[in-house]
Amino acid sequence: MYDVYLLCGKLNLVKFSTPNLSLDTCTGLVIHYRYTNKYSSFMATTKKRIVISIPTYVEHALEFLAKRDQVPQATKAAHLLEIALEIEEDRIWDATAKERDTKNARFLSHKKAWA
Repeated sequence: MYDVYLLCGKLNLVKFSTPNLSLDTCTGLVIHYRYTNKYSSFMATTKKRIVISIPTYVEHALEFLAKRDQVPQATKAAHLLEIALEIEEDRIWDATAKERDTKNARFLSHKKAWA
């Protein structure tokens, strides 16, 4: 899917399908390609995009790790974020387990727990 625009006057983009368009004042042609699918008509991916600010040392570390693993920086950042979320989840499960681990705790057999 694409839209065609004409550059008319001073940086004025006019859609090509505009009625009564005077081509005498147009100086350029702009073709804007859009990826479309059933989920989104604006982005080239169905993944959520986020913008974050990172310190320089994190940027350098991310660049080094991405080069080492031969993947794009965004892919490496997403992978590291997944690992961080798993670590955070483990901390929550650990806190829950410590809370339940008392001297008077009842234990269930594996069969009863998964029945």
